[in-house]
Amino acid sequence: MLRALLDCLLISTAYVLPFYLQPRLPRFHPKVIIFRSFSTAIVCAFAWVPLFLAVSRHKGSDAEAVTGVLLRLLGLRWNGLGAAATLPVLLTAALFLGPLTIWAWDLHHGELASRPGRPAIQVLRDIFVGPLTEEFAFRSCMAPLLLLEGFSTARTILVTPLVFGLAHAHHLYEYIVHQGHSLGSALFAVAFQFAFTTVFGWFATFVFVRTGHLTAAVGVHAFCNLMGFPDFGALNSHPAKGVIRLAFVVGICMFCALIGPLTQPLLYANGVVEAGMGNAYLHTAQMHVKEGNRYD
Repeated sequence: MLRALLDCLLISTAYVLPFYLQPRLPRFHPKVIIFRSFSTAIVCAFAWVPLFLAVSRHKGSDAEAVTGVLLRLLGLRWNGLGAAATLPVLLTAALFLGPLTIWAWDLHHGELASRPGRPAIQVLRDIFVGPLTEEFAFRSCMAPLLLLEGFSTARTILVTPLVFGLAHAHHLYEYIVHQGHSLGSALFAVAFQFAFTTVFGWFATFVFVRTGHLTAAVGVHAFCNLMGFPDFGALNSHPAKGVIRLAFVVGICMFCALIGPLTQPLLYANGVVEAGMGNAYLHTAQMHVKEGNRYD
């Protein structure tokens, strides 16, 4: 178990360490975005190695068996892909029914036209590069590793996002050096971001474990980045605040009611999650691969 935790910390450190190699430029600068995109891609090219080694320790030297099981555990498979690409995003959209109502009202009344847009390179980072690399490193490579090394499903869902949240602590430097915040306000901002990313990480890990698909976690992450943090101030200040309040309540109720049914493993042909942890978890994944993914 300790080895798995250390491997997770190693992946997290490798993911964020290159961010400090360009200290004089803010994170929104195009050069920084391009550099970080390449650096995280390189880290992801090696982040699967600890899981590969863990599978190899259990399965021996059969390269074909190890490769098939590895891809299955990483959430890289075809069966159930359609459901993985749509249902978790729809579930998340239900949670964001309030913000979506604000967006629809503002669009109808022409409010969005006066708001400045984001540069294309930032959109690419937030919607594609960030979700893909973060979910691969922090979900695909870490969650199966912890399960394989004996962590329960509940403990894996709890622990993995803490590493994910800590990986965002480097923003403290950004807030102080590039945005001019005081130490106190920067610490508050980082603490809030840690809490927010940890809660999101619990949800994303839950989705990944239940669906067995990287696509599901990436889709949820991209949608949340697209929407941003909900504007709770609109509950009191927006012209349509009555409708918006209702939308927030209905959305939360829908999310709570649908989170179980819409992440039902059978919808994604995912039988591995029911296997538990350790050797049973690995054995079930191998059986799915050997039987031609009949349950996949």
